[in-house]
Order: sequence, then C-alpha cells, then structure tokens
Amino acid sequence: MNLLIVDDEYYNVESVRMKVEKLCPVFERIFCAYNLKQALEVFKNEEISIMICDVEMPGGSGLELLNHIRERNLSTICIFLTAYAKFEYISQAMKLSSIDYLLKPVEDEQLLASLEKALAQFRQQQKARSDDLQVSRLKENELNLLLQYCMELLEQEKFDQLEAAAKDYLMQPARSQSSTEKGRISFYQGILTMLSDRFKADGDLDALALFSEQSGLESMERTCASLNSLRQWLPGILALYQNCKQAAANTDNAIAAVKAYIHSHLEEKLDRDTLAAKVYLSPDYLSHCFKRQTGVSLTNYIIGERIEEAKRLLSKKDLNIRDIAISCGFQNISYFTRQFKKSTGMTPREFRGGC
Repeated sequence: MNLLIVDDEYYNVESVRMKVEKLCPVFERIFCAYNLKQALEVFKNEEISIMICDVEMPGGSGLELLNHIRERNLSTICIFLTAYAKFEYISQAMKLSSIDYLLKPVEDEQLLASLEKALAQFRQQQKARSDDLQVSRLKENELNLLLQYCMELLEQEKFDQLEAAAKDYLMQPARSQSSTEKGRISFYQGILTMLSDRFKADGDLDALALFSEQSGLESMERTCASLNSLRQWLPGILALYQNCKQAAANTDNAIAAVKAYIHSHLEEKLDRDTLAAKVYLSPDYLSHCFKRQTGVSLTNYIIGERIEEAKRLLSKKDLNIRDIAISCGFQNISYFTRQFKKSTGMTPREFRGGC
C-alpha cells in the first residue's frame, strides 16, 4: 500500500510526510510530488492507494489531478489538505469522491482520523474486489462445467438435451456470467469453440470449413446484445452444426455431380456460383472441397475439361476451329488459343496438323 503527498511547498510536503510516518506507519512507500505533472508521472509508474493533496498549485490544481485520476478509473482515496476553505472547492472535491477536506495547519489528531477513515475505505475496496473476483471465478467455472457437459452430449448427438442445458444456463443470469456482455460473449465463444473442436476430433475438416464460413454470417455483437438474442441463436447454431455434418457426408456425391454437370455443359457459362447452387452448397465450401478432393481448383478443372474436349474435336478435320472453341465454352478465340497452348505446348492449328 503506497501513499502520495502532493504540494508545491517542499516544507509542507516534508512536514506531512514525517507526521504520516510517525502517526500511521503502515505504508510500504511514501511518494512526494510538487506539481500536477510530477504527480501524474507517479501514477503512471506506481499503484497509489491514498493521496494527500493540496488544492491550489501552479501548473494545475489538486482538483484537476483528482479528475485525471477518476477519468482513468483509478480508485485512489484522496484527502485534500489546503489553506483555502472555499465552498466551490469543497463542493467539487465531494463530486470527485474525495474522502476528506482538511485545512492547514492540520492537527495531528485530525490527520490521523482522516488517514484511519481512508484506510478503512481502502480495506473495504480490497474486500469488494476480492469478493468480485471470487464470484467471477465461480461463474467462469460454472460455464466451463456447462461446456464440458455439453461436449459429452454432443459426442452422443443428444442435441435436444444439449440445447436444454445451455438454455437453462442462460435462464439463470444471476448465477451465471450471462448477466453481463462479457459473460454472454464468453458463452457464445465457448459454444462455437466446442462445436469446432468436435469437428476436428471427428476429422470432419470439410464440415468445419463450411461451419466456420456459415457461423460467421451473424455478427457476434448482435448475437450477444441480450440474453434473448443469445437464446434465439442457440437452436440455429446447433442446427447448422448438424447440417454441416450432413453436407460433408454428402460431399463425394456432390463433387461427382459437379464433375458430371461440367462435362455435359462445357459450352455454357460455368462458374462456382452456378455449380454450387446445383448441389446446394455455398460457393466457398464447394471450392474448398473440390480442391481438397481433386487436387485442382474448380476453375482449372473446367478449363482442363474444355481443353480435352477441344482436342477430341480437333481430330475431326471437318470442324472449324472457331466453332470448336465456342462449343467448348471459349467465346474468345485468342483466349482459347492461349489456354490451349498453355496446356498442350501447341496452338490448336498445330495440334490439328499433328493428328
């Protein structure tokens, strides 16, 4: 526990310091400052429990100093010690939660009584912080226990029981973290992490990619704005988990269907949005799964299939090269030639000459 004495008069500072050391020898360190700037430097580097401060000082008043402290949400207990008994000073000191307003020269008994009052308040603050910390830890532990229980239910695919347990937690804000925004965010992140970890444990990386994409569409701020919005979000996120599991299980069939569609519609405009819609997947998820399963991107696969079809048609000498390009989905003959040469090392005309 540290004390700071602030006064622009050196001898006043020393007098108060010696009195404090004699009357109340409980402080680990006593710091001294002679203006507002020096005092702020002390606060920047040290934790100050109690401050004894003059009001009128050159370069900034003690009231300004206390205002700076309160703006930083510091709980330093302040005792004003001044030669000025002005009502406006006393009024402002009270508004800034100063514990006492003493007049110079101060009697030893007055200073000791004020210090004892400040120490009593300091101990109350410590107890309150300790109690708050203990409650916070208990609530955090309760959330961890809930998530462990939910993970067990998730492993057994008991989704109704999982939802009921999580909603019960949210229905008891007084005994859970969910009464605060921070607590609601912890719950939200805990549920998402639990579901993601389950995908990883099952080796469902494709499902995890789809889940990560879809679950991020709803903003965390909106979801965690209230207990009601969090309760409404819960069934949806559990349903999304199940849908992603199912979609991943059907990925092989979906990729096969996309390949078949590409092969039979080479002359049409093919893009991932169109193809994804055919198999009821999101474009990003389709691209991810296609590359993962085939080793090539969806775009390169389409180009490769078109080039293979063009090679087959070029062996037929009666077909015009421009018509072949169009029938294979290349509307621009220059682009067709460029892609064909990139794939085969020859232009379409040179390829046909070698057939």
